[in-house]
Amino acid sequence: MRTDPPLASSPRASQGEEPGGEVVCRTQPWDASLASRSPLFWPIAGALRLLVDAMARGEGEVPGAEPGFPQPETIDAALGPRAGIKFERQRPVSRRRRGPRDPASMYDARITRAGCVPTRPGSWHDLMNALVWATFPLAKRALHERQHGLVVPAAPGESARRPRELDALALLDEGGLLVMTASSLAPDDAGIADRERALEEAIAAGAATAFVFGHAIYEGLVLGRSAPLASVVCVAGVGDARTVDDADGALAAVIADRARIVDPTAMLRLRADERLMRRQPG
Repeated sequence: MRTDPPLASSPRASQGEEPGGEVVCRTQPWDASLASRSPLFWPIAGALRLLVDAMARGEGEVPGAEPGFPQPETIDAALGPRAGIKFERQRPVSRRRRGPRDPASMYDARITRAGCVPTRPGSWHDLMNALVWATFPLAKRALHERQHGLVVPAAPGESARRPRELDALALLDEGGLLVMTASSLAPDDAGIADRERALEEAIAAGAATAFVFGHAIYEGLVLGRSAPLASVVCVAGVGDARTVDDADGALAAVIADRARIVDPTAMLRLRADERLMRRQPG
């Protein structure tokens, strides 16, 4: 039974930033061993090791920057090659602009057109986003390309036009859970509750593998928030070939299919807690 709303956020919304793009506060200091806090971190553990090693070598250090927390330049040096994209320090943004916003300056446009992910210093949210990029590069690129095609800039004083398809993609980006299974787990005409129950049973039995994709879920693990309801996307996997790379390619293909992930109310939800870790890929 769904007793609370799924974890969701519009892209780059409600992330605690000032007009200049700097983070207002961070409630947890940097911890190089954060992956040990929960087994749910396992998909991004390899990317995290790359980052920790780069920090130890002093890569991307910025004179005068806050010590400890990885700076955007270090994140880019460590994760950019694996993610296939550049993580750039977010530029100051004025909230007192006049006239329509330049479409090329919008978040998804910076990614798809310039190949850059705006990244705020000191932000756990943006750091987790970078780690997901380095783990699921194909899926993240497909997601932002699709979002970019849906975003319509709003003039000052107007509300942006936001299609439901974009809401569904935001649910995946921020609070998504990828489940890989070799076969259909419930009849096509089964209700949502029955399909969710079948997924939970398959994960518990080792017949399906769950990968946390949404970077806001990882952020919540760092900050000690309660386990949210994650929005599920199921992909096909064969036998024991359930690696992160397999999952990345399969999810990218689903995202590229404009007939999939179109209605947020139709997405399955599972609690993103350690019960999802009954089985990991070998």
